[in-house]
Amino acid sequence: MKSREISIKELEYGLCKYDVVSSEKPGKSGLKNIENVKIVKNTDSVKAEMSVAFGVKYKLLSKKEGKKKLKVKWEFPTSITDNNGNSSHKLVYTEELIMNVDTFSLYSFNKGYKVQRGPWSLIISYKGKTVLKRTFIVY
Repeated sequence: MKSREISIKELEYGLCKYDVVSSEKPGKSGLKNIENVKIVKNTDSVKAEMSVAFGVKYKLLSKKEGKKKLKVKWEFPTSITDNNGNSSHKLVYTEELIMNVDTFSLYSFNKGYKVQRGPWSLIISYKGKTVLKRTFIVY
């Protein structure tokens, strides 16, 4: 999909493996510092099991080098309630990404309450316009 300033090329999607490189407590988004992300199976079907990770590898294309702020949103099939009683049907965060470099957005079932069956959608927006949408079916 395209915006006036950027476009996104989806490279791969599916089940992921990665290495956690920081044991620091993640921020509000729940993100951890990870590296060596790999798509190990190209699929949009995901088993509802602990330790399963899935996502999209993509490249932000722009004539201008540098970084752009994008909104990343994961929509869940139902509201998820964490161990503190907080409930939400989505996870939304802003990420500053480097242009013309491969990037990953992924979700990991690293806590039991996160494992929910149904459609999970990754939606990436730039300046209010959706530039990438990928839906996974968790079964």
